[in-house]
Amino acid sequence: MAHRSDAHLGMLRDYEFEGNVDDIRGANVYGPSDEKLGEIDDVIFDHASGAIRYLVIDTGGWLSSRKFVVPAHRITAYHKNQDDFYADLTKERIEMFPAYDEKALAKRDTWEEYERNYEKSWSESPILHQEGTGNIITPPANEIPAGGGSGKPITSSANLTPERIRDRFEPAKAPFTMNRPMDSPRTSEPAPQANPVTGRLNTFEEHIRNTQGGWRDECEECKRAA
Repeated sequence: MAHRSDAHLGMLRDYEFEGNVDDIRGANVYGPSDEKLGEIDDVIFDHASGAIRYLVIDTGGWLSSRKFVVPAHRITAYHKNQDDFYADLTKERIEMFPAYDEKALAKRDTWEEYERNYEKSWSESPILHQEGTGNIITPPANEIPAGGGSGKPITSSANLTPERIRDRFEPAKAPFTMNRPMDSPRTSEPAPQANPVTGRLNTFEEHIRNTQGGWRDECEECKRAA
């Protein structure tokens, strides 16, 4: 097994699990207003810990670079089908991301540069939508009235910037989900049940960890570090 200092990111590629495994590859991913964004093509994960960092989405051709990535913690269950997934992204937003090239994973400096640019694109004009609609939950700052319609200035310590992308080698944190205002429990109501997609992602991550003897044999960097 590789030591922590030998940690690197990689993909499953053509690796096939044996037995009855709920493989999320091939599942559909939808955005606001039930717009299909694509299908999960692969996952990018830490080959030392097995922690999933990103889901690679194949758009089927509507995006010039064809594929894009989404941090695993920004994926939730799709409200119409629990076997599919939801990302709070529109096609217009995705087109603002730097073009994804899986070859960048082969060089850490190149991937680090990509992550910096990718994180920056998340931080620009963050807009959140209510799942299944085009309704904006968090409007852009330039669309918020100075006094909220009351004529009085608004002061708030709320941070509307999306969560920073986790360090590449930081252990994954469960659950892999992004809390939205509509999901927040009220003090007078019992807390909602865990999002089903959380368990599915965690289960898939466990399969990755439990089968490392298989995919490590197909990873050249893992073999060099052994």
